[in-house]
Amino acid sequence: MAPAAAEFLNRARPTPFFLDVGFFETHREFRQPGPKEDPRFCQPPAPIPDTPETRADIAAFKASARVMDEGVDVVLQALEANGLAENTLVISTTDHGIAFPAMKCNLTDHGMGVSLILRGPGGFAGGKVNDVMVSHLDIFPTVCDLLDIALPAWLQGASLLPLVRGTVPEIHDEIYCRSQLSRRLRT
Repeated sequence: MAPAAAEFLNRARPTPFFLDVGFFETHREFRQPGPKEDPRFCQPPAPIPDTPETRADIAAFKASARVMDEGVDVVLQALEANGLAENTLVISTTDHGIAFPAMKCNLTDHGMGVSLILRGPGGFAGGKVNDVMVSHLDIFPTVCDLLDIALPAWLQGASLLPLVRGTVPEIHDEIYCRSQLSRRLRT
């Protein structure tokens, strides 16, 4: 997918644009591990038993993640090369936990925890890490807030911008969510 995305970014495109790049690399069947993924040093996460077979499986998963990271880099480099990096919001997320027994599709941190990385304008720069609980429901309100677009009445979630800018410690307390919704609906 990465070469096709880079090709799109390298040619004339509509402004503004939306580009969705879906990577499949971390889904099974995993890649063959390379020298960077030595199974001896790939301890599986709990509750997976630590056996040579599971270490080999984790090494293959890490090889797949490395290939995906290389693809993401191709897309980010194309944004940079075309002068689009500073005004493009990049949203990288996953739809479920990792694909291992007792993880994906289970109601535990391993099954429900997803990756969410944002990069771009509005405070999404500088390599900040925030461990506050947020939801995929917060992405749409964040994009609306970033673009100064009124929220639709039916929209759930809350903008991440106050969290990212450090003006609130969390976004999912009831009072904050209600005040954000009423503020945005009035505008």
